[in-house]
Parts: sequence; C-alpha cells; structure tokens
Amino acid sequence: QKKTLTAKTATHFIDRVLQHKQYLQVSNMSFVWSAILKLCVYHKLPETYCDSIWNDIATSYKHHQTEVNRQCMAPLLLCYCYHDNYPAIMEILKWLDCDYNNAGLSEHEHGTAARPVVLDDKAYSAILSRLSRFEPRPDFDHAQCMRAIQYIALHLQQYNRLWNPSVTNTLIAAYGKHGDVKSAKRLFSAQRAKKTDTYTAMMGVLVQNGATAEALHLYRHMCEHAIERHYVTYLHAIKACDQHLKTLKFVHSNLNQDNYGTHPKIVTALISQYAHCNAVDDAVSTFQRGCRSIKDLSPFKAIIKCYLQNQRSTDVLQLYAEMKQHGIAMDDKLYLQVISACEAIQSLQVIAHDVQQSAYHADIKLLNALITKYGELDEVEHAQRIFDSIDLSRRDEITYTAMMNAYFQTKTYIPNRLQLYHEMKHLGMARSSPVFVVALKLCTNVDEIGDMHNDIERLGLMHDSNVRASLIFHYGRRGALNKAILIYRDTPIAQRTVFVCTSMMSAYKANERYSQAMDIYKELRQRNDIEMDK
Repeated sequence: QKKTLTAKTATHFIDRVLQHKQYLQVSNMSFVWSAILKLCVYHKLPETYCDSIWNDIATSYKHHQTEVNRQCMAPLLLCYCYHDNYPAIMEILKWLDCDYNNAGLSEHEHGTAARPVVLDDKAYSAILSRLSRFEPRPDFDHAQCMRAIQYIALHLQQYNRLWNPSVTNTLIAAYGKHGDVKSAKRLFSAQRAKKTDTYTAMMGVLVQNGATAEALHLYRHMCEHAIERHYVTYLHAIKACDQHLKTLKFVHSNLNQDNYGTHPKIVTALISQYAHCNAVDDAVSTFQRGCRSIKDLSPFKAIIKCYLQNQRSTDVLQLYAEMKQHGIAMDDKLYLQVISACEAIQSLQVIAHDVQQSAYHADIKLLNALITKYGELDEVEHAQRIFDSIDLSRRDEITYTAMMNAYFQTKTYIPNRLQLYHEMKHLGMARSSPVFVVALKLCTNVDEIGDMHNDIERLGLMHDSNVRASLIFHYGRRGALNKAILIYRDTPIAQRTVFVCTSMMSAYKANERYSQAMDIYKELRQRNDIEMDK
C-alpha cells in the first residue's frame, strides 16, 4: 500500500520493522527487504535505510540464512542509484557475481547461495542511466565510472541480457557520455534488428563526441530505409548540422512532414542552429510558424538570443511587448536577456517596473543586471536607488562590482568613489579579481592604487593576469611608471597575455616612452602562443 502511505508513516513503519526484525517469523527475509526498499524508492527516504538493509543482506548471506535474489537486490540498487552512491552500486554488482576471491569466502562457505544473481532490465537500465549522467567527484572519478560501465557490459553479455533494446540503448548512451565511441559503435553494429531508439542513441553518441558527419550519415540511412524518426532523433540531426545550412533545411522539411514542426524543443534547436549558420531570417520564420501559440519559454529565449547576437535589440523589445500582450509568463533568464537589450532609459524603466511587479522582484541576479545596465546608460541615480533598496545581507560581490562600475562610467561627479570597496573590506566580504579590476579604475592617485596593491597581494591574487594588467595600466596612467615596469618584469613570460602587454604599452605611452612601447609590440610579434587583438 505504498501509494496510500505518507513518507512520515512509511518511515515510522520501516523503523519498527528494522528494530524488531529478529522477531519476524518469515521464511525469506528478501521479501521484507524488497518491500522496505520499494517504500524507500517511492518516498525518496534517506540512504541510511539502504545501508542498514545492505548490511543485513551481507550478514545473512554469509551465515546461510537466506538466498539472495533479484527481487531484493534490484530495489536496493535503485535506491543507491537515486542517491548517486556509485561506490555502493559497484560493490553490490561485484558481490552479486559471487566472486569468491573478492568476497573472501570459500566455495564451501557460499554453499547453495553461491549462484550469480541476474537483475531485471529495469535495474540495469537505471544504473546505466545514472552513470551516463555522472559528473566526477572525489569518491568516484571518471576512470572508476568507465570501469563500472565496462563491468556492467560484461555482466550483461555474460548473462545474455543484451537482447533487450532498452538496456542496449542505455549502454550505448553511457559509452558515449564518457567518450568511448569505439565500444558504442561495436555494440550498435552487433544489434541485428535495429529500431528507432537504437539509431537515435547512436546518433546522440556521435553528436556528443563531435562526429557530426557520421551522425548525419545514420540519419540519411534512416530516411532511405523509411525507419521511423521521433523528436529526439530530429534533435540529434539538427545538432549535427553544424554550419551545414542545406542539410539543416532538409532535416527541417522532414520533421515538418512528421508533424514535429511545433514541438518546443525542436523549434528551439532549429532557431539556435539557424542562428549558428547566420541564417537569421530562417530562424525568425521558424519561430513565427512554430511558436506564436506555444507558451513554452525555450523558443522565445532562443530567438531573443539570436536577435541579441545580431544587434537587433528593437526586435527583442517588440517581442517582449507581444509576450506581455498574450499573457506569457516570464522567468528570470528571459528578464535578463531583455534587460541586456535595452539601449534607452525609457525601455529599461519599463522592464524594471515589470520586474518589480513580478515574482522576481527580489531576485539578486536581476537587480544586479539592472544596476549594470543603468550604469551603462549613465543613469547612476537609478542604479544607486536599486542598490540602496537591496538589504545589506543580500548584497553580493557582483552587486558591489556593478555599482562601482556605474560610478566609473558616469559623467556625474561622485565623491568618495571607493566607499563601496572599503565597505566590502570592512564587512569581510570575498573580493575576487573582477572587484579589483573595477576598483582600480576608481583610484585617483598612486597612494590609493598602492593600498589596493597591498590588498591584492594579501589575498594572493597577483597570479591573475587581469589584476596584473590593471595594476600596470593604472600605475602608468598615474605616473608611477617604475612600479608598472616592476610588475611587468615580475610576470612570467607565459603569463604575459595580450591584456598584460597592451597595458604595459599604454603605461609607456602615457609617459611618452614610445620606443619602449614598440619593444613590447616586437616582443608580442615574436611569440607564437598568443594572438594579437585590435
């Protein structure tokens, strides 16, 4: 009755069972463990229950109290999958093989229970699915994850479980996630009756690993042999059309015939790929045909990104007005895009008013973006008003940096422009490289730059090339050329980026030392590890 139990009731019930398990009169505890584990999976209960049951299973198995079966082990593995406990999953899989040497038990000690347990397909698929979404961490790195996938593959092959397409497709995807394209291809080729999902899984692997031409070859094979394509197939095919506009239009015509032309994910992918191919008109027409009646925000974000990349801010604001008119709810990411499109104070004030009336009125990212944009438009009073409205406990490093940058960009006189930096220092806030790059712009004399320099060295930020470049530039601008030269000479050649070298050239130029500036230019020309910019 797991569906009728609340999580609290289920927890209470499991605690009582585990507390009094020695009094239970049952012939096979596997049934009890299985029921408990299914409750744990359904109600997303803590991992401690898995650990307790896993310990009981290992103990009873060693003392011949029960025969381990997949009815119990499958939900145990699913529980550990939910909690992303990869080491435990690997330990159980090895244990299930009844490897006498690894387990430290003799064949006699295993007795009749020493029969390998073959899990059901759902358990194998769940484990592989988790491993395909794996991100490296201290207790389980990429190499260990790859070994786990290979171990499961051998397990599946040994017990003849690769006949099931769902398991095979998940294994192909897991190989692809970790860059083992060769194993994925081998498994794909071994499948006799390939269907849509198998082709789609292989296409995903190829696209993910940069083999877009091979992915398109598979797609054409599906078209030529009239193999059904679903929307994931088309997503992979669209991503594979990297800078191939003609092929992209071919895929687009096919998916329209299969009635996927208005699927939000398809439309989003098409817009992004058309924009990548610099076919802005095609991106716009795709959006207009497929998204005017859709309230999914992904296509709107894609077309706005396309507009912004092509300096079409007016179109962004016009689309925003249409979205408001049709009652399409905005989210924080979309607001950020629209804010970045504002080139006039009037439009920015409209957006700011809408943000304040929305559920995101206290979102610190949006408030920081508004401060930044007001600063760019030289509306420091509006930026200051928003900054002051943010509670001191909610201001972060970006908030202060945005406001200080607004002070730098404005033509209005701001007394004590370094006040915010000193406030951050007094509050003990973290100050990373971007803070100092902006704060150095506000320094009006060599002494202020020197104090900032001391703070940078105290925080161990001199390794950052942007910070070094800023110090060189501002020392030179304020006439302290010798200090700028010392920093430049102390910078290892490998860390002398274009920004560092250009800052040194600017410092020499500000002090009318043109021949030394040309020496830096000649040094840059002789290096092969960097490219000079404008």
